[in-house]
Amino acid sequence: MPCERAAPPFVHVFASGGRWYAYDVNSNGLLEVDAALGRTLLALTSAGPTRALERLAAESGREPVAGALAEIAQARGEEGLFLACRPRIAPRRLTDADRAAYDTRLSHLILAVTDDCNLACRYCPQAAARARPGAARPRHMSRDTALRALADFAARCGDTPSPAVSFYGGEPLLRPDLIADVVRTARARRDWPELRFIIDTNGTLLDDDAVDLIARERLHLQISLDGPPAAHDRWRVFREGRGSHAAVLAGLRRLLRRDPSAADRLSFQVTAAPPIDLDLLAEWFGDRRAFGELGFAAPPHVRVNFADLAACAPAGAGADAASAPRPSRARARWLDACASGQRDRLDPLTRGLLDPAVIRFYHRPRRALPESVVPGGCCLPGQRRLLATTDGRYEPCERTAARLTIGNVAGGPDLVRAESLVAAFSRAVGERCRGCWAVRLCGLCYAALEPAGRRQELVLREEVCVNARQQAESMLRLYADLTARGAAAGAFLADTRLA
Repeated sequence: MPCERAAPPFVHVFASGGRWYAYDVNSNGLLEVDAALGRTLLALTSAGPTRALERLAAESGREPVAGALAEIAQARGEEGLFLACRPRIAPRRLTDADRAAYDTRLSHLILAVTDDCNLACRYCPQAAARARPGAARPRHMSRDTALRALADFAARCGDTPSPAVSFYGGEPLLRPDLIADVVRTARARRDWPELRFIIDTNGTLLDDDAVDLIARERLHLQISLDGPPAAHDRWRVFREGRGSHAAVLAGLRRLLRRDPSAADRLSFQVTAAPPIDLDLLAEWFGDRRAFGELGFAAPPHVRVNFADLAACAPAGAGADAASAPRPSRARARWLDACASGQRDRLDPLTRGLLDPAVIRFYHRPRRALPESVVPGGCCLPGQRRLLATTDGRYEPCERTAARLTIGNVAGGPDLVRAESLVAAFSRAVGERCRGCWAVRLCGLCYAALEPAGRRQELVLREEVCVNARQQAESMLRLYADLTARGAAAGAFLADTRLA
């Protein structure tokens, strides 16, 4: 591996809670270090290390700096820590095993059964596109297209545990007959793997017919619900501007009266949009009595993401639309609960917000940094998730915004196009990952690519990388603060996995 003796250590240094930490890229370890060593490592990794060390020696004394430098040299020789090695960046290429996996290990098919929606959510890019003059009329997936995609998927998912099919939109419950037809077809095919079906819905169309379908076929649901009425109705509105919160809760009551077991197959997707008050959302989703009255015997499962308003929010959405999130105690609440052994009693929003990244880091590979790395956190396009659009094209997933076609329902995934997309990601990244301390933590994928210039080359904007590093540091700080609470605080991690 390229390892220049004079290069600075490949580490990221930060202080949190009065303690100093170094994330060591070569070992993929997070180390607590003393203040002298932390400040010395920080100086060595600055833009001008020689001057930074001189300033540090003037401020703290030459003896602590010299001691820290000796400690770094000893750790390099004896423990393989604080090395200066940077990996080569290797473009991802499909292997024979990768190609074979497209025939046996597809795991999640997403059917965009309609581009239409009965809501006009103010943070939704599709809603903004529909509102523009001259926008094309929404299109619906035909029965033939849906069944061809289903058959293609069923033939290719046999080696996957619990393969899933999602109904997506727009609002998929505008097409209940198509959903019923797809499910009925799959259930009748004894030669197909058993498929799990999920409806990604805004929850406003859970009428008697939809509820009967969900109960009869034991369908799973992911419902968009952004918290209490004030938070939800600000952004998630019907076309005439009326809030949708009451309609969602009415549909939930109808569903859980008809099928109480549906609560175990249901999760909520929260899209937090300004003004963001995480404590208010946590309190609302943590109200066990209120959710018990709806029909939940246990706290619901909650996922959280944050609205990107750059290309979605219309003019006049609100003076505070770009405001920063209000200060939150969610982090402190999570740490206190972990330390006291009460994490299981936390509200589901706080857990949904903070658990995943920490769990992923705990289960990270502990092996040394290889000589070459493939950039980003990419799955192979169209293998883990595969989106069938309304007109029968295949896209890698719902996040790639209908601009990265990799096949169609007639011919299946196109491996030439898939490999071309993999190569485009590698070109967009270039060598920037080589010196990035977050190279082993990065989850960027094809959805981060944007077309630019006359030739519409796919590029990766630098601010996307900046944001990825900020997220990685936030996770490391949370993990560091968790471990500082003692071994018992993080004991839950050993028995926890992410799907």
